[in-house]
Amino acid sequence: MLYSCQCKITENEEGTPKYSQNWVKAKSSTMKVYKDKIEAAQYSLDLSAVEQAHLYLTSSFFFIPGKVIQLKTSDKCYQIALNPWSQAHTFLTIPLTKSKVKLLGYPFSSYPEKKIMLVLGLVILGYAYIG
Repeated sequence: MLYSCQCKITENEEGTPKYSQNWVKAKSSTMKVYKDKIEAAQYSLDLSAVEQAHLYLTSSFFFIPGKVIQLKTSDKCYQIALNPWSQAHTFLTIPLTKSKVKLLGYPFSSYPEKKIMLVLGLVILGYAYIG
């Protein structure tokens, strides 16, 4: 094993990282980087099957830097979100393109129930303040 770190992994996203319910449901796991494969959660990705690898550098809440590795095979696309201090991408033995991007969408745009709860909370707070 060359490197290990905490991550979240999903096969339900592709392209520029965005706020999405898929990340809420993504598997949290320890990612292990080997010379020929990556293991995370129930996934074991053979690096020789990866046709395209891309590292997205971004930031999220409070300007915390983030990294998302996207690995495309012939039939699937995996995105792996790394902790800000993780250097897993430097241990990959495959060519990796990089780009700096902004996260698409808004933190609560995909979660209508959270928007409703936020509005309801503000109404209750306002009512308590007035009353």
